[in-house]
Amino acid sequence: MASFKIATLNINDMTSPTRIAMLDALLRRQEIDIILVQEVTYHVLNDFQGYTTKYNIGANRRGTAIMARDGINLENIL
Repeated sequence: MASFKIATLNINDMTSPTRIAMLDALLRRQEIDIILVQEVTYHVLNDFQGYTTKYNIGANRRGTAIMARDGINLENIL
């Protein structure tokens, strides 16, 4: 059975380039395979090279996202 590094993070509407760069550095430094992200307001997580992002954003424009390293298959079960 494969093992994965999984993390969670509340980004609280992260939009600044500095904070996005900090998240990118965290993913690379810690070699995180899957990260569960809260307080996402729009698709700011699409530009992370090597990761695929799936979103669940509600009518109030807030929601969650899952980012997985390329090669890890994510399926929508809802």
